[in-house]
Amino acid sequence: MSAKDNPLARGLREVNAAVGQDLPPAVASQLAVLAEQDVSFYVEKQVDVRIAVDMVSMAYRDEYDVAYLLSADGDFAPAVREAQGCGKRIFVASPLKGHQLAAAADVFIDLPRVWFRELTLAQ
Repeated sequence: MSAKDNPLARGLREVNAAVGQDLPPAVASQLAVLAEQDVSFYVEKQVDVRIAVDMVSMAYRDEYDVAYLLSADGDFAPAVREAQGCGKRIFVASPLKGHQLAAAADVFIDLPRVWFRELTLAQ
């Protein structure tokens, strides 16, 4: 997000304009620099919900026998148990072990963290 569109950056600019003269020059300067920086952010697109819905609905329609889920998120545990109730086997693989999800899975596959070194997932 550009600094122009970022509400936090806009707020920093407003504060700096309103009280900048009362701030030490170094602080006002730092605020000005921060207010002009672009900010990266992630937007949750409900991917986890969609995966859970697909896992369960496809299990009810008998569209698979085994599912592999790459996650450590315990929020998937109810969907895993529901799919298992339809006779499906669920294998969970992750470099992190979410105990709730690992306990619900038929098999938990502990992936080496080194495989994910370049990603923020396992750092």
